[in-house]
Amino acid sequence: MLPNFIVIGAGKAGTTSLWRYLAAHPEVFVSDPKELNFFTLEHNWHRGLAWYERHFDAAGSAKAVGEVSGNYTNWPGY
Repeated sequence: MLPNFIVIGAGKAGTTSLWRYLAAHPEVFVSDPKELNFFTLEHNWHRGLAWYERHFDAAGSAKAVGEVSGNYTNWPGY
């Protein structure tokens, strides 16, 4: 399963709090760990789509499935 939303935020802007609030909602599933950093060549892109999808295997019947990552705003430099 692929996510149907991605939260992209800045560092120290509340993304961890938002991730926790979303995770507490019964109809929302968010990846754990919070920041998968899949869409960055320097981090996990090389692991492939199957690796990324596995982080959402436990989503079950959640209506909203996603990840929260502040690092996507830093691309292409870190």
